[in-house]
Amino acid sequence: PPSPPSPPPSYWTHFAHIGTTAYLIGSSSYNSAVGSQAAGDSVWWLSCSAADAAAASAGRSIAMKLTMGEVVDYFRPTSGNSLCDMLASSTKHEFSPDEVAWYTPTYLGSNAMGGSARAWPRDNVPGDERAYLPFWGGAGARSGCCHSSLTSGAAWGQTFDLYVNTAPPPPSPPSTRYPYDAPPSPARHKRSCIGAPAGAPSSSDACSSSGEAATEGPPPPPATDKPQWRNASVSNGDGGRAAAAAAA
Repeated sequence: PPSPPSPPPSYWTHFAHIGTTAYLIGSSSYNSAVGSQAAGDSVWWLSCSAADAAAASAGRSIAMKLTMGEVVDYFRPTSGNSLCDMLASSTKHEFSPDEVAWYTPTYLGSNAMGGSARAWPRDNVPGDERAYLPFWGGAGARSGCCHSSLTSGAAWGQTFDLYVNTAPPPPSPPSTRYPYDAPPSPARHKRSCIGAPAGAPSSSDACSSSGEAATEGPPPPPATDKPQWRNASVSNGDGGRAAAAAAA
């Protein structure tokens, strides 16, 4: 049978950066913005309520991507809950390893934030050897928990980043410089050699052998022995008529 269609791509806004191993994050921490990404702070995040509002305005259900070391996980609130609700709890999230298959994990049920019961990933997600899904705070511990790879041991003090899905970027406006056709190509002329014999090939080698310089323009007009005035209308007095008669 044909493969199921791929889900539409998500677009992610950087929501939080925990770049230190010793930052205390409580259940209400994500309610208010902290630090500044633009200032290069080692710890910063945006307001979860602002992210909820932005997703609602775009007509999207809020989802979150978490990166911890080399691991990438996806979370979304359970039905009826917001991003703020999910971030403050250990029992209000669904999990996906790929944005396609979604699971409701067995929860740890403590004052941690996020995560799962012990051994849930290892027992339920193919190829995942972790003891826990990631925790993004709580439990009176520092920074995040627990694994920087699918096979590493569990420990608090992990750095991590959070992203929330946003509306797709607006399409680029059409070009107004060339609205109907592709940009015109520069005029191209056959190479010619100044002074090359008639019938000689127009190439840099032929030009070199003839001792003349190559040009990129059309060949020069033929030389003449006298000015081409025969058909000119001269009206500058007697001197002009005399010059025209002499030229003839």
